[in-house]
Amino acid sequence: MGVKAVGLFLEHLISREIAGSDKYVIGFQHFPQYQPGIGDLGVSLTKVSARMPPTLRKKIETGGIPAFPNFMQLIPEAAEAVGGIADGCHRYAAAALIERGYEPAFIEALERVFCFS
Repeated sequence: MGVKAVGLFLEHLISREIAGSDKYVIGFQHFPQYQPGIGDLGVSLTKVSARMPPTLRKKIETGGIPAFPNFMQLIPEAAEAVGGIADGCHRYAAAALIERGYEPAFIEALERVFCFS
C-alpha cells in the first residue's frame, strides 16, 4: 500500500464514526526505505497522518469552547520537536515524516503543543 493509505484509513474511521467526535485522529505508516526508480533512501521513516471529525472541525471553525488548535498549529511543532518535518499541513488534515521509532515521542510532543496552544 502507498503512503496515502494511512490518511484514507483515518478518513474511513471518521466516516464510520469509530473515532470520537471530539478527538484528533492520528495514524502512522512506515515509509518504504526503498523507492522504485530512486533506490535505497538510507533513512527509516514513518509517515504521520492527522485528520479530524466534522464535530471537532466545527468547534475550531466557530471558536467554540473549549477552543481546539488546528493542525497547522499542532503538527509542524510536534514534528520539529522529534526532528521530523510537516508535509502537506492544512487546518483540518495534515501529514508529517518522522524517524521510525519516534512515534511515542511525537505523540508526547503533540500533547505538549496542545496544552500550550
